[in-house]
Amino acid sequence: MRISTIFLATALAIAVPAVSMAAGQLVRFHGCPMAGVQKECVVVRSGRFTYNVTAALPKIQLNGRGIVGRGLVAGGVSSCMQGVGLRGISYTYTRQRCPNIPR
Repeated sequence: MRISTIFLATALAIAVPAVSMAAGQLVRFHGCPMAGVQKECVVVRSGRFTYNVTAALPKIQLNGRGIVGRGLVAGGVSSCMQGVGLRGISYTYTRQRCPNIPR
């Protein structure tokens, strides 16, 4: 009994993220866009989170400038497998300088 309780507690701790975001939740982000681990993916680290902003149109350019924007949490898994996926993204470039040289 004790071993199964410990196993269940461990499994739940791994399976349930400490901070979750509901699909459709509006989030705001700012920071330096950078190439994701998968080809063609673009991510932004903002605060405690990394956001997958690959779905932005027009496509975010890795041109050495920061961005500020917002989007809706997409939910589910994306082909980028990195960051919280966003949809309905709007953004603008800022004066922030970034070391985001394309691959």
